[in-house]
Amino acid sequence: MNLQFGTGSLVAFNTGGGTSGLPGHPPVQFGALQDVEIDYDFTMKELHGQSQFPLAVARGTGKITGKAKFADMNALIMNELFWGQTMTSGQELLSLNEAVTIPSTGPYTVTPAKAVWVADYGVRDGLTGVPATKTASAPATGQYSCGTTGVLTFAAADAGLTRTITYSYTTTGGWNMVMANQLQGQAPVFQVALQQTYLNKVYAIQLYACTSTKLTMPTKMEDYMISDFEFSAFANSAGNIGKTSFPE
Repeated sequence: MNLQFGTGSLVAFNTGGGTSGLPGHPPVQFGALQDVEIDYDFTMKELHGQSQFPLAVARGTGKITGKAKFADMNALIMNELFWGQTMTSGQELLSLNEAVTIPSTGPYTVTPAKAVWVADYGVRDGLTGVPATKTASAPATGQYSCGTTGVLTFAAADAGLTRTITYSYTTTGGWNMVMANQLQGQAPVFQVALQQTYLNKVYAIQLYACTSTKLTMPTKMEDYMISDFEFSAFANSAGNIGKTSFPE
């Protein structure tokens, strides 16, 4: 009897359908894997005569789809297997509700603490949380203006009051990827391998050419983000879909 237990291991590598900016298209291992599902599905054509049941049944077109749930979301899975864009080093992040105090004497300006500033995401009253109104210049009480470097200017009447500011900024480390609006038909193509080992018996399946159809990133209160990665397989240049290996 051949039994299998657990999630197994899932590994994939880009076979050339994408430009990640990473040399060699490194293999990707799905970390904190929750479950994997491979589905084989065919259409069936039935030939009927006068009677209720078919005289013959023939298999028509088929498809192989897969789904993996995992918690270790990383740049390689996002880009090498799904987007196929060009990544650059650094991250663009949000500084949320950074507390500041408007100077008691002019100039009534505030410089964000984090560099390098990218974009303004709003200002709120530090006590009530009421959003301030953004204006191009010369702000009145309850208003503010924002320069191209992120320096915020407030009204003299608001001197000494507290505000919370939210803005985006760039950092070193990590990765950035601009999700460009690519032409239809463009997508990374990758090979995927699933392997399970239980009681010293190994079951393995390889799919030679796959493309991802869906990626979800669900956040949840008091829980980890478990992402869903879905893909479809098709024939490679040699006309093969993949290979399955069974234990004795």
